[in-house]
Amino acid sequence: MALGKSGANRQEMHRRLRVHSLAAWDSIQNDQPNPLVDIISNDPIFHEYLTKNDLQNLMDASQYVGDAPEKAIQFMQKIERKWG
Repeated sequence: MALGKSGANRQEMHRRLRVHSLAAWDSIQNDQPNPLVDIISNDPIFHEYLTKNDLQNLMDASQYVGDAPEKAIQFMQKIERKWG
């Protein structure tokens, strides 16, 4: 979405992201580290619309989980109190 808001063609960016995602998945399947953030943040086409730093920040999953970690801990504590 950020690429589209920056003026990029949404369809083309989606296609590039899909290609990069499949390449990253191939690496993971071969017991390699997940290279997706590096691949995306180093794509020169994406740099026409967003900086490398912007791309890396957008790929930071901690920005999108909200309060899920806290809720998971609370749920686990509840289970431990009941069954522990």
